[in-house]
Amino acid sequence: MEKRLSKKQMKHLRESYQFKSDEELAREWQTDSDTIQKALKTMGLKRTKAEHRQVARIAEAESRKEIRVEAGREWLWTLLSLLSIIVVGAMVYSNTFNASWHFDDSVVITENWALRDLGGRFADVFKGNRGVGYLTFALNYYFNKLDVTGYHVVNIAIHIVNAILVYFLVMLTMQTPAMSKNRLARHARFLALASGLIFVSHPIQTQAVTYIAQRFTSLAALFYLLSLILFIKARLKTVQGKSFLSPLHLVCYCLSLVSAFFAMHTKEISFTLPVVIILYEFFFIDSSFASLGKRIAYLLPFILTLVIIPVNTLDLFGKGGAKPLGDVIGEIREQVQETPLISRGDYLLTQFSVIVTYIRLLFLPMNQNLDYDYPIARALFQFPTLVSFLFLLALFVLTVYLFIKGYRLISFAIIWFFVTLSVESSIIPIRDVIYEHRVYLPSVGFGILMAVFLHEAGESFSEKFLRKTPVDRRSR
Repeated sequence: MEKRLSKKQMKHLRESYQFKSDEELAREWQTDSDTIQKALKTMGLKRTKAEHRQVARIAEAESRKEIRVEAGREWLWTLLSLLSIIVVGAMVYSNTFNASWHFDDSVVITENWALRDLGGRFADVFKGNRGVGYLTFALNYYFNKLDVTGYHVVNIAIHIVNAILVYFLVMLTMQTPAMSKNRLARHARFLALASGLIFVSHPIQTQAVTYIAQRFTSLAALFYLLSLILFIKARLKTVQGKSFLSPLHLVCYCLSLVSAFFAMHTKEISFTLPVVIILYEFFFIDSSFASLGKRIAYLLPFILTLVIIPVNTLDLFGKGGAKPLGDVIGEIREQVQETPLISRGDYLLTQFSVIVTYIRLLFLPMNQNLDYDYPIARALFQFPTLVSFLFLLALFVLTVYLFIKGYRLISFAIIWFFVTLSVESSIIPIRDVIYEHRVYLPSVGFGILMAVFLHEAGESFSEKFLRKTPVDRRSR
């Protein structure tokens, strides 16, 4: 049936056709441009060249105005989102400022006389794998001595900054080639805010935030996330056609490397950062093998940061020069096994159950514990170990399936959890087989996963009870 305008619309068209484009009038009356053009022809109206130019100028001005308004809304939403994360983070940990010293706090801080020498800490900041973390404790001691309040303020601030970084990580991910045309990209603001709020408020973070010595974990996570975000910013510039030497790209790229360098000197969990960057490139930037040589060259500086932690860990030179190869191999064996009381095989078997416990705590944070008495697994076919192994295997298969089906964000979130947990939950025996602070960085993936789940649940509810038109879910 042919669409026609009402008499009122025809009158309005006669008065406004010189100032509004066909497209604008069509949007205003929820019709199409052809209908507007037919109506103009019926009334014998035709724009002169001057009127066409005037309409074009008005349309351009309106477009600029809409862009400014949209930019203003974007900034306002971002500001409100960040304020929400800050307020929630401060409220959640508002009763922890006087929490006392525990366990490793004595070795790391209260009885660590090296912290009293602030100049020495600055000089040794890049010696060892935790120099940056020790420097922050030395600064705390300089200003606060052994008053716990100052230490907790810094820990909480780091945690809130990390939640803000999670927000920007999700926002940037929605701008990547793999996600920009995705249905979820239209809801980037919600997903980013939900991810940040889940991260900042989840009870599993309590240990990493309130156990003062575990600043190593949260601070390493800060540099880890910052490096990844800056890498994404730089990579998006190249996708948009910017050259490698363009100022903004070069700044982001170099700062990403600097942040990776700081992460590697804060805690050993940062060892997985280059792996995550490579995975991110494959998942969201370009999963093809086109220009592979150039892309490897682009990633090579990040890959080379993998040597930082091993080099810092090993003492390759003795008083007489380079150590013999046998001594170096022996030292490697010693450094990758914190305790000789647990074999690598037993530790790996135990971690199957430990990882399932971590997952349970993420979904159901009950019966949390600062100091677990966790049984060591001795065989794969022990019932709890076997069940845990099969569960994790099924989760791995599901992740591969989701990736193949195009659910990239969900599959990446799951892989993030396992990759970032791998340093402390694999084959390197650690005396304490389970600690909740080890889930701090992996929980970023959980936050993103739950944000997507909440969005999908909301869409399903809206589709079922509020909408008549179903949502197209073919785009993931």
